[in-house]
Parts: sequence; C-alpha cells; structure tokens
Amino acid sequence: MNPNNKLDAIVIIGVSLSSCLPNLVKECNERGLAVVLVSENRYTPDMANYHEFIHLYQERTNMADILFEEKSLTEGKILQIIQKIRETCHIKAIIASVETYVEITAKINAVLGLQGPGAKAAFVSRNKILQRMLLEQHGFHTPDYMVTDSEADVSDFIDKHKTAVIKLHNRSASFGVKKVSSREELSAYLEEFDGQTYLIEQYIKGREVSVECIVQDQQIYLFNITSKGKGEEPYFVETMQLVPAGIENRVSRQLYQLAKDLIEINEMCTGILHLEVMIEDSTEKLYTVEYAVREPGHNILDLINWRFNESALGLYMDAMLGSRIDYSLEEKKERMAVTAYVDFPEGEIVEILQRRSLLEIEGVKEFDFFGKPGDTVKRAESNYDPIAAIIIFAENEDELRATLDEIDDAFTVKIQTASGLVNATLTEKIRQEVAVNSTVKN
Repeated sequence: MNPNNKLDAIVIIGVSLSSCLPNLVKECNERGLAVVLVSENRYTPDMANYHEFIHLYQERTNMADILFEEKSLTEGKILQIIQKIRETCHIKAIIASVETYVEITAKINAVLGLQGPGAKAAFVSRNKILQRMLLEQHGFHTPDYMVTDSEADVSDFIDKHKTAVIKLHNRSASFGVKKVSSREELSAYLEEFDGQTYLIEQYIKGREVSVECIVQDQQIYLFNITSKGKGEEPYFVETMQLVPAGIENRVSRQLYQLAKDLIEINEMCTGILHLEVMIEDSTEKLYTVEYAVREPGHNILDLINWRFNESALGLYMDAMLGSRIDYSLEEKKERMAVTAYVDFPEGEIVEILQRRSLLEIEGVKEFDFFGKPGDTVKRAESNYDPIAAIIIFAENEDELRATLDEIDDAFTVKIQTASGLVNATLTEKIRQEVAVNSTVKN
C-alpha cells in the first residue's frame, strides 16, 4: 500500500471498563486520528455479572475504528499485532490502558521512537517490591515492609506491628489486598493465595489520596489530588474517588514535590503518573504507598477532565503525540466530580425501588446496577465485586449535594441483613467523603 494512504492512528493496548476510553476516542477522532484497540477478552460465562460486564466490554470495543481481539495477549502476540497495524497505519502513539501491558508498551515505544513513560518507570511501577526498594534508596517515607513467601516471617512481622496490610506484589484492582491482625487471619490469607510472593506492610491509620500528573519530558503540566474512599475492612477496595480532594495548601505543596521527586528517580519521561499516598492522622507524615505510570482506573481522568474545563484529555494527547505544550489549563475550582463503586451492606436483595431513571438527573453521567431481588450482596474483596457504579459531575458542592438528594429520591435498595431490613442508598459514602472535604480550610 502507498504509505500516503495509511491512517494516522493511536493504538490502545488493553480495554478497561473504568477508563476514559469513550472521551479519549472522541478526542482522537476530532484530531483525525483512527483508534486501534488491541484487546484481550477475559470475560467468561462463569464469572459473576458476566452479562453486564460483557455488555460494557462490547460497548467499548465497538468504539474502535480497528479492533484486534484475542483470548490471550502475550508479548509475542502484541508484537505481531503491532507489526500488522503498521502495514496500514502510521502509529502516532501507543498507550497501555491496562496495568498488565505497561511494560511491553514502553518497550515498543522505545523501539519506535514514540512518547511514553520510559523503560525504568514502566518496569519499576509494575512491581511493588521494586518500587519500595527504589523509594527506600532515595529516602522516601514508606510503611515498614517485608517481602516473603514464609508464613513464619510474616507472623513475626505481625507480632511486631500488631496490624499489617498484606498484598500480592504484582496485582492491581485491589485484588488480594487485606488487613490482618492475627496469625489466624494470616494463615487463612496464605492458604487462599498459596505459592505467591507477598508484600506485607505496616498499617498506617490515616487518609488516603492519590496524585495524578500529566507529564511531558519529566515536566508536570497538570497536577491533581483525588480523595479516595474504600470499602469495609479488612479489604482495601477503592470504592470512591472524589475530585478535588479537600487538602490544605501546605500538604498540597508537599504532594506536588513528592510527585516531582518520584518522576525524577523513576526517570519518567511522558505520560500519566498515578501516585497513592497515605497521610498519617497523628503526624500528617506522607507515606508513599505505590504508583503507576498509566491512566488510573475508576474514570479518574474523566473527573479531572471535568475539573479542568474539559481540556485535560487534550493536554494528555498533546503530551503523547509529542506536541509542544506551551499553554496552561483553566481550572474550574468550584467544580466537583465523583465516581462511586457502591459497597452495599451484606445480605440479600429483597426489593429494588427505582422511581425514575438516574440518567435523567442532571449531573449523573453514568449509572450501572447489576443486582436483582434474591441476589446475595457480599463485602467487596476486589474492584469487580460492587454491584453498582455511578459517576456524577457538579458545578459546585451545593449542586453535588442537591444531585445526591435527587438520586436518593429516585433509587433505593431493600436488603435483608443479619441485623434486619435495611433501606440502602447509593450516596451514603459519597456524603461522608464530601463532609470530610468540607472541613478542610486552606
């Protein structure tokens, strides 16, 4: 084929159900760029909520101008597909949408001379143990930790700290993350995840936030702080993200410097830094927990895009395309946005009371509910367990509270719990986080 007839294209490797893909496709198409999706379809009929998940997955894959779908995406298969794409497309950027493909994407970008986070940032970010080693070497505050596959070692660690958080060293989506406070709880965990390498760390009591930066050539062009909510312990499932986080200016400046230092020691070049930090209650010390060099999940980039006058995605694309960024974004300081994966009380759904479509409510951008009467609701152990998800945009806090009132008027779920019948709402945890944010005075 004549090279002049090739399509200018963006390649996205992996399909996340909670990424900014719909808006990213729109941004690319407005620039005259085709979107090529390289996807692994891992959804099988035996999965919980299979029909709902496969529907969402197919909605997203249908957005592609060109789709390559495989049952399994090995590095060899990805390289084969990239070669096939190059026959008909001028590849302008390659983006990893899923954590699994961050490292191979960085390698391909390096070979093809495309923008990306860089090899060191990619492979270190993919391994929680390497992260801790690098952070320790450069004097960052991190929770005390141990890497082991020995139950005896971990038992000694729990004896020392009384309470700890244990996680698998190379997983995401909150999978396998659990708080343990006794040897019995530890034994149960190790039995469930036998034969793994574990990262066990000191439990820090405090507030969790994440920092998102859009970076080009190691320079930060967008800085955001997101407030994080989690489900019921002992699990550490992210169930809510609120933009912006209510943070004192002093702490915000410390977080900015932390992100800047992290970019430097990881030799991160271009892309998105997503950094998770605990702010200890008793000391306000910042503990770096972990980080990634790809778009965060939970539609956080969509929330940020709203906050920055719907221009953050354009900035991200300029960075990834290698366009010179010589402008700054307008931040709508009153705007708020939230994603919630609703963690309902444990029990059995008795009745779903929906008095109107939530998508008719101004500010509600997305809503999914996977439950039905008779279903058992369990405590969320990973990001795939909650049966409801909602995204809300608001011009200010008063508007957000009014939208939450409308949502509760429109939708409740009756759940039979061990302690009795409960009228569960979608907004309880959101209201709690908004209240926390409101108490912060700069």
